Amino acid sequence: MPIRTLPPAFFFGLDKFVRVSDGIEQMAVDGSSTVAEDVWDGTGSGDTGSDWTRGGQGSESADAAHSGDYGLDTGVLSENQYWFFDYGSDRNLESLFDSISFWVNPQAYPEGSALRCGWAASSNLTPIVGNTVKVSDYLPNADLGVWQRVTIPLVDFNLGGTPVGRFICQARQTSGQQYYIDDVDMLNSTSDGPYRYRCTGVAGQNRHVGRITLLLAANETGWNSSAFADIAGGLENGLIVRQGKLSTQEVIWSTVMKNNMDLFGHMVPSDPVNFADGELMMVFSIIPAVSTILLGPDDGVEFVVRDDLTTLTNMRAYLQYGREEVPA
Repeated sequence: MPIRTLPPAFFFGLDKFVRVSDGIEQMAVDGSSTVAEDVWDGTGSGDTGSDWTRGGQGSESADAAHSGDYGLDTGVLSENQYWFFDYGSDRNLESLFDSISFWVNPQAYPEGSALRCGWAASSNLTPIVGNTVKVSDYLPNADLGVWQRVTIPLVDFNLGGTPVGRFICQARQTSGQQYYIDDVDMLNSTSDGPYRYRCTGVAGQNRHVGRITLLLAANETGWNSSAFADIAGGLENGLIVRQGKLSTQEVIWSTVMKNNMDLFGHMVPSDPVNFADGELMMVFSIIPAVSTILLGPDDGVEFVVRDDLTTLTNMRAYLQYGREEVPA
């Protein structure tokens, strides 16, 4: 008689997203950062100059300026061409800064384009220390001719305290990409941001995620397409939602929301709840109906707050999952 294999047992689970540093649930906090060191912003008249040396592809152009008189026009790039900014020596950047930031304006972005960034020792192109990251993981879109700010937490590069001095950007997967780049800066937070709110897998389980829920409450006036909830003008950096590996910081999938167009488009909204005091609450969800979000022991799903959200009344997030017990 054949041995019948029983299907795995699933049990319902609900987790709160809590801040990695201290376990706080409240996400309506100030996760913004300020410029701590100028990397590069053009060297023409009216610009503040460049502390780091620029190299690789591209040339300075008035058309490519986000501020001041000049920015970097990468020119039309072949696959794997790159540009870089070099400090001139190596430092443990994670002990000095929390993020690197630059403004990008895509001029040509053929289908399949990818722009990746990473760190190496000063005066070197290889080996890359830690991970490279996809710029698209930090932007909601790649609209041509539109300036957007890219802010990347240094922890995402998985530098592990290794001193580095050269920041490298490379066009990957397709030829024909072109970008304007300006106002490249190293950032420091006035608090401890950017803040990461995370749910993780645990040993001996696989967690099959059924829903990621974000609850957001704010004053009911001011909700328009360019705002984030009622924050006029939206967010400069954007709220990140993503899944990744805990050990390497490798990102498996990611989405960024800078305004209500992004928020209502990237997550599923509920009917609004209007409270008597003029407060509006919305519930937004990610429901992986066809694909699977699976959290093993080395996996985490997180929200990353990189802007000042303190004017919101409340913001919290939850994860619903089926818990599959895995035999040792």
